[in-house]
Amino acid sequence: MGPFRSSAVKLAQVDPAIASPASVAENATPTDPVQVARAAPPPLRAKPAKPAPVAVSVAAPGSGLVAQLGAAASDASARALLASLGGRLGGRKVWVEKADVAGKTWYRAVAGGFSNSAEAGQFCAGFKSAGLSCFVRPRG
Repeated sequence: MGPFRSSAVKLAQVDPAIASPASVAENATPTDPVQVARAAPPPLRAKPAKPAPVAVSVAAPGSGLVAQLGAAASDASARALLASLGGRLGGRKVWVEKADVAGKTWYRAVAGGFSNSAEAGQFCAGFKSAGLSCFVRPRG
């Protein structure tokens, strides 16, 4: 039978005098909260579109090898590097690794998900032939 415990359902009746938007506008006053509540809501405004963020994952599956594409002094700069490479990444998983080297913090821009060292080497060869930095190393 359901949660209402009754087989009969009663419906609220609409009062035609206040059902049309014109009659609501005519009858509404700022001091009459019932009439004001029945007025049409203001039109929805679209939020401005934000630029799409670079897809940076936390982890990448694969052989345990990564291609390091560069390093920067800030996380934002490393992410900007990855964003600038865009379509050259071929849909690879990319992320930023934080590393402390000789007392200084670096943010490494890396790509991963390689099935073997030959695949990782081919990936880097494409970057090197374009004059860009890339080398294969163990992940982590």
